[in-house]
This record gives sequence, C-alpha cells and structure tokens, in this order.
Amino acid sequence: MATSQYWTLRKKKEQEWIKQNLANDELFAKRLTAFYNQAIADINTTIQVEINRVGADQVTKMDVQAFQGKAQTIVEEAEQRRKAGDHVTYSDYTKEINQRLKVYNATMRINRLEHLKSEVGLDMLRANLKVDAALRDKLAGDFQKEAIRQAGIMMDSAQHSKWTSPKMAKIIMAQTNGANFSQRLWANQDVLKAKLDQVLATGLISGQGVQVMARRLRDQVKTTVTNQSYVVERLARTESARVQVAVQMDAIKKDGFKYVEWIEELSACPTCKEIGAQDFGKGKGVWPIDKVPLIPVHPNCRCGIVEWVPDDY
Repeated sequence: MATSQYWTLRKKKEQEWIKQNLANDELFAKRLTAFYNQAIADINTTIQVEINRVGADQVTKMDVQAFQGKAQTIVEEAEQRRKAGDHVTYSDYTKEINQRLKVYNATMRINRLEHLKSEVGLDMLRANLKVDAALRDKLAGDFQKEAIRQAGIMMDSAQHSKWTSPKMAKIIMAQTNGANFSQRLWANQDVLKAKLDQVLATGLISGQGVQVMARRLRDQVKTTVTNQSYVVERLARTESARVQVAVQMDAIKKDGFKYVEWIEELSACPTCKEIGAQDFGKGKGVWPIDKVPLIPVHPNCRCGIVEWVPDDY
C-alpha cells in the first residue's frame, strides 16, 4: 500500500511540475515580448530618421560611417554576451551575426532604400542577439534544474554532477530535423527581415506623403514583428521541453526503469491524449521506455512522463 501511495504522489508531483513549466513558459514569453517591443521602437525611430532622406540620390560617407559605428556596437555587445555565457553553449554565438553584417554592409551602399533596409536589419540583429542569449541561458538553466530534480527523485546525490558542460551543450545544441534551436531562431529572423524589407519597399513606392508613409510603416512593422514573436515563443517552449525530457529520460534509464507513464498536460491535444490512452498490458498510458514517443510530440507540447513500476514492486 505504501508503495502504491508513493507512486500516486510521484505522479501528482510530475503533474505539478508540468504546471510549473507552463508558468515558466509564460514568464519567458513576457521577456521575449519586451525584446520585440524594444525592436519595434528602435525600428520606428530608424524609419522616422531615415524616411526623409530616401529621396536622396546616394548614400553619403557619413551615412556609411554611422552605419558601421552602429554595427560595431552590436558586435561588441554580442562579444560581451559570448564571454559572459557558458563557453560551450556560446561557442557559435557571434557567427550568425557576423554573416548578416557582411551582407548589410554591402547592400546598404546601393541606394537610400537599401540603406534603410540595412539600418532596420541592424535593429533586428540587436533584438535577435538578445533573444538568442536569453534562450541559451534559459535552456542551460532548464537542463541544470532538471538534472538536480532527477537527482532528488532518484535519491542519487551525485547524479547532477555527472552532467558535464560538454554533455549539456550536446543536448542543448542538438539538431532536430537538421537544425538546432539557434539556427532556427536566426532562420526565423531572416524571414522577418524579408517581410520588413517588403513592407518598407511597398510603403516607399506608394507615393504618399512622408508622415502618412511613416505612420503606415509603423503599423505594419508592429504587426509583422509581433507575429514573429509568437513564432519564437513556440520555439522556446518546444526546446525547453526537449532539453528537460532528455535529462529525465537519461536518469530514468540509468536507474534501470523499464516503463514510464504518460502524463498529459491540462490542454493536451488529441494526439497526446491518444498516447495517454494506449495500453501495452500494464494499464493506460504505461509505455515500455524504448517505445514511448519522444517529447515534445509537437510544437508547444508540455506533456510529461514519470517512471513506472507495478504495485507489487
């Protein structure tokens, strides 16, 4: 009876952990919103400053110098974040930024429109490097907390010390479908940049007055960037779940458990509910550990698992 009560309590604690993860997701989403709201403000300021100059024939030497100064500031910010972060998980942090700066530095000299696009690109780079750093730190924190949590569950005081930085980086930076979370984040940023370029080009050839044009651009920029923030929120939740469950599964396997029980989140989708209804002869939702579907099953998935043993164990 005592054993049965333990596993009932254990399952309840896992459900509470899922709720806590969902709450943490909401807190991180607020941080992302703040980053993107600042990006919207920065882009609007750039548009207001630059839009009166779009009709000029050429980009001046002073324009180039100002652009390069702004770009250098972003590079320095990125380097400071790289040095302050974990040396393993931040090893590729500045690579994506430098690649895009080369492109912007070349195209901004063509004409005023391209200069404006590149200036807006710098604003997005600054926002994305903050998002990338925040997500790296979050995933590293999620990893470490889960390792410590599993050490407590398995009553293994040395469990979390087994997780070295290289192993942490391997899990955090693992690729799914050919890309890791940071590569997906920068790919999403490129999509956003392309959309903003289109907004700027369309707005500037509309033939409207400068202030009308600026107002329309502000509205369209806000909508475009806000929509993109939802995409990144989904990525953050999905990657957090992946990292946590990778740590959990490793601990469960190391302790010799053969079965796990599927724990649905409150708003579980039909697919996850179907997984929880499967019966392999041990009861609904109890899966052989080598057959249980990988979490996250889909983007935003926050379902979980708990180690399982029979009542007479």
